[in-house]
Amino acid sequence: MGIASSASKIVFVVNVAWYFRLHWLERALAAKAAGFRVYVVSGSDSVAEDCKFFENQGIHWVHWRVSRFSVAPSILHQEFQALRATLDEVCPDIVHSITIKPNLFCGIYSLRRKSDCRYVQTFPGMGSILAGKSPKGAVKRVLATIALRRVCRHVDWMTFENNDDARYFRRWISRPETNFLVSLGAGVDLQQFRYSENIKEPDSPLRVLHAARLLKSKGLPPLVEAARALNSNGQRVELTVAGIPEPESGDSISVDWVQEQHDCGNLNYLGKVDDMVSLISRNHVVALPTSYGEGIPRILIEAAAMGRCVLATDVPGCRELIDDCETGLLLKNAKAETIASRLETLIAKPECLGRMGVNARAKVESGFEKSTVIEQFLGIYSTLNKEPDCFK
Repeated sequence: MGIASSASKIVFVVNVAWYFRLHWLERALAAKAAGFRVYVVSGSDSVAEDCKFFENQGIHWVHWRVSRFSVAPSILHQEFQALRATLDEVCPDIVHSITIKPNLFCGIYSLRRKSDCRYVQTFPGMGSILAGKSPKGAVKRVLATIALRRVCRHVDWMTFENNDDARYFRRWISRPETNFLVSLGAGVDLQQFRYSENIKEPDSPLRVLHAARLLKSKGLPPLVEAARALNSNGQRVELTVAGIPEPESGDSISVDWVQEQHDCGNLNYLGKVDDMVSLISRNHVVALPTSYGEGIPRILIEAAAMGRCVLATDVPGCRELIDDCETGLLLKNAKAETIASRLETLIAKPECLGRMGVNARAKVESGFEKSTVIEQFLGIYSTLNKEPDCFK
């Protein structure tokens, strides 16, 4: 039974289509099945491919020319004007924006409050906004906080993937009447990512997977250094890297550097991988020594669901999933020597891999499952579709 009339429109606004397809498509299709007319407004790395893909899904897609990284005032003005024109034309009942820039733009758009449109914003991690501890990072955090506080005051719901970000917003940004949801990631299909016993044979290397965008803050350079140091000491570590480059980001890792490390035998670089189930199953450890402001990294949830040992830095998002030495290993920092020490422990005590894998699967089953997340968001859309607009 649907929760929306055939006229109810929900518009998802996001920086780039591949991110939406990876993390949000299932929630959008659930909204469509519940009776909403679903639109996606996003940037694109391949317009023809994305147009065909969303058409096949029965979703209305609008290409939005937006840069994920540019903050030039003239470009920001053009991007906002293009988004405003699209939203004015569609006349949505609900606007659901995702990530910082779309949230800022949709927050500005919401200030007009000329219709019964309702607003949902998702912050699936704060990137470098809240994570930076340098003086420059502190300035960025203050400016972002002021901007979000000013433009997000008419938002009905804010959703997050970890409690640290939610607490920060409650204290510094949101209005008291704003509704909050912490969804514990994008959800994982427990039937697809099945548990299997994590066994390291005595004569085999410790197989470690790093699957992430090629950003320095995701921790690949110190991970490579740690693996190289262990191998030089006769403790065999086999590092596999899967991920896509982000050449426009100032935090980007050069593909040439990754290829150089591959050629030197320090890692095995696979590039973009679609079959994550097979890739995860071939490894003992999935490592993300990140200093980035994560939501809850999807790769860690998928790995935990499959009973793999997850190793990540003790930062917001990662600590939601990992109970140190129980469901995985938390790093006090992302330095090579810290990473090497924790990997060395697993080499010395391989039985820990299986024990933590069992616990990790149980943790995922307790609230990270896909159907739970979908139900949470359908509940928000249903509520907004029925409630009167308290901001009018």
